Amino acid sequence: METLPYVILAVGASLIAIATAIRFILLHHEARNKVTVLLVLGSVIWLLMSALETTSDDLPTKLVFFKLQFIGVVIIPTMLLILTMQVRGYDRRINRSNLMLLSVVPAATLLLIFANESHGLIWNSFALNSVNPFLPLSESRSLGYWLLIVGYSYGVGTCALGLFARSVIASRSLFRRQAFPSLFASCVPWMLSAIWLLNPSIFMYIDPAPLGFTLTYTLLLWKLTHSARADIVPIAHDLIFDSMMDAVIILDAQNRIIEMNPTARQIVGHSLRDALGRTAEKVWSEWPTLKKELDSGAEGVREISFRVGPTTKVYEVQSSYLSGIVSKVPNTLIVLRDVTERKRMEEELRESERMAAIGETAAMVGHDLRNPLQGISTATYLLRKILPPTNESEAEELLETIEACVHHSDRIVSDLLEYSRTPKLNLEEADLSQLVNEAVTSVKIPRLIGVRLIVGDLRVRLDRGMMRRVFVNIITNAVDAMPHGGELLIETREDDVSLDLSFKDTGTGFSDEALAKIWKPLNTTKSKGSGLGLAICRRIVEAHNGTIAVKTARGSGATITITLPTKAKESEGYSENMPPRVDAQRVPQVV
Repeated sequence: METLPYVILAVGASLIAIATAIRFILLHHEARNKVTVLLVLGSVIWLLMSALETTSDDLPTKLVFFKLQFIGVVIIPTMLLILTMQVRGYDRRINRSNLMLLSVVPAATLLLIFANESHGLIWNSFALNSVNPFLPLSESRSLGYWLLIVGYSYGVGTCALGLFARSVIASRSLFRRQAFPSLFASCVPWMLSAIWLLNPSIFMYIDPAPLGFTLTYTLLLWKLTHSARADIVPIAHDLIFDSMMDAVIILDAQNRIIEMNPTARQIVGHSLRDALGRTAEKVWSEWPTLKKELDSGAEGVREISFRVGPTTKVYEVQSSYLSGIVSKVPNTLIVLRDVTERKRMEEELRESERMAAIGETAAMVGHDLRNPLQGISTATYLLRKILPPTNESEAEELLETIEACVHHSDRIVSDLLEYSRTPKLNLEEADLSQLVNEAVTSVKIPRLIGVRLIVGDLRVRLDRGMMRRVFVNIITNAVDAMPHGGELLIETREDDVSLDLSFKDTGTGFSDEALAKIWKPLNTTKSKGSGLGLAICRRIVEAHNGTIAVKTARGSGATITITLPTKAKESEGYSENMPPRVDAQRVPQVV
């Protein structure tokens, strides 16, 4: 029998392919590998049915095996497309609805194939081969064959191979050298099938495609199972390049992007697929800033700041040149290391050192100034005693001015000494509502300013004197910020771990420049302020293991929020459903 060698070859290749697939699926359980196994099994079905067709010279028997071949025929292009999409990173598009959509044409094709005798849309007729009845059937093909089988298979296969080719071209040179043979081998069966369709007699009327697909995908499975080199580059790519915290960008001589790792893609704001082959200036708005630094010719590590999304970050930049893959024109390698957090910590360290120096200076200056201030105050007192009574208002005003200046200077000295000392707390359980009311009533509040309290009956462990001073300072600043009237809202919010006490005014707010320096000592916008009030408030709150923060908008008021740690609610008779006490009455003016 002339077809016996083909049958033996087909059965042997099929057994090897099945054994390789079983071993592979036992070692690898990822979805991508299962698709590869289905690809091999589809080619095995096609090959075995093709071989069994040549073992009979009976038309009905041959027709059964002939039609069963097409189960494998419709599996191969579909699985090849799915596998290529997974390799290209389109896993999210491989969902149930898209899989059902991809299955529509193959399923409809199989139904039409097995019911061809009733409609003749795929084939017009079949006959035994006139040269040798054991050879494949002679078929008269209809339009449906060329559209649903040839057209669909080659269309999907071309799309899959195109995606694979683009992935290979965009990959690194080492991986490219590994992948090119696989790409070429995947194209060979398709080319053989096309030649067979044009002239079947070249291959003795036996389609070489099923044997070609089986051998190609079996070799691929064997390589993935036994060759570590096939996986080492993708693994190294994932573990080293793609996992780097530093951003890495590779540009060609025309500043076109040819590679980026995930960190760089976040900075640029585009995926590698969207940016590949495009110039950096077209996909990255901050490229001119970086290019200016690169063109400066400075060597070594340089620092540069630019916006990434809504924030500005600081990066260390390193650049070097790589030999071109195809030509000798060098490519540019750019490495960006995010040092924003490090710079912030360095700035905080410098600030803390500066604050420590200011504290030491404040303590020294405070002690030294107390004596001359005491002398001026004593001299003023004695002048009042020595000078005879007079009705001259000018002399009296001068003495009052001296006393006021001494009093103001003494208050500054007291603040300096207070700031220089570490707060020593005398913690006790206090009624927060009562403490806030005491602070409000101790501040002189103009009639044009209303104060609204929404403070719950909460008991908190704190230093009453120090925290009352914090409240008074914040309320005083809020009143000063509303020279033309307004409202001050004081309210509390509590959860299981912390308590928020906020002071919200409708005043002028802070500018960005003032907000940046708001907690720094000796910084004030008031003509008679010491610039230590809020700095001392912050130290007191932090001594209570709390935090203090400010939110503001120029011309729209400011909100200062104190957050203190708290235990479970300890107020007597407190209930989760009990609303907080609201004191909406106007706080009387205290003179």
